[in-house]
Amino acid sequence: MTSLEHSAEHPLPPRIRLGTVLVDLQGGVVDHPERGTATLSPLEARLVRYLVGSGDRLVPKEELLTEVWGYREGIVTRAVDNMLRRLRRKLEPVAGEVRHLENRYGQGIRLVDFESEMEGGATQPLERELPEYQGALHGRSRDQALLAESLTRSRLVTITGTGGVGKTRLAVCHIRGHDTAVFVSCSSARTPGELDRLVADGLGMREHAPESVAAALQARGPLLLVLDNLEQVLEGAVSRVGHW
Repeated sequence: MTSLEHSAEHPLPPRIRLGTVLVDLQGGVVDHPERGTATLSPLEARLVRYLVGSGDRLVPKEELLTEVWGYREGIVTRAVDNMLRRLRRKLEPVAGEVRHLENRYGQGIRLVDFESEMEGGATQPLERELPEYQGALHGRSRDQALLAESLTRSRLVTITGTGGVGKTRLAVCHIRGHDTAVFVSCSSARTPGELDRLVADGLGMREHAPESVAAALQARGPLLLVLDNLEQVLEGAVSRVGHW
């Protein structure tokens, strides 16, 4: 079980539209009607999410360097300007025109004139199919508490045990009511590529390439990813999960 933990001043919608360009904030994918599909790097996606979450506020470059790049205060760099140039090539509907990524000298940067794909800009809970169980989970309160505590201390938690002891049920009970949880049954996966496809399907992605899945996971913000029945592809999964 993997916990991939963006705070923002405004709730983040799953998608925004910049004129004719659709940006999937969760998957880090940009759809342009003429230039086709482009993938945002994890850092590019974090910057876009931060600007969307900041609303109409002009965000100083110094703030972006500390909050998005993770630099210490006082660092002098052209990193923000360089990334803005790359992002404009991906996000602006008309090449060479600046309509949405506004950079005011000495004041800051903001994303303007964008539309949320959802009414009110609320974040939509992720859809997932969970196994159904009859009755309550009895006698596992200690295991439930240990699981919850482990997820606060580590980004990766593995539930182990012999077959039939209730590993899946324990995980399902933990994530019920958790809006940012994705449950992926990996029982049919036999190769790392098949694991990529299953996780991509769980995330609602059209692309299954390993780098696309990794970028989408890193761009989504807080996320609890449950990989159930992973033992069939365990050797290949180690490198994949480590990369994610």
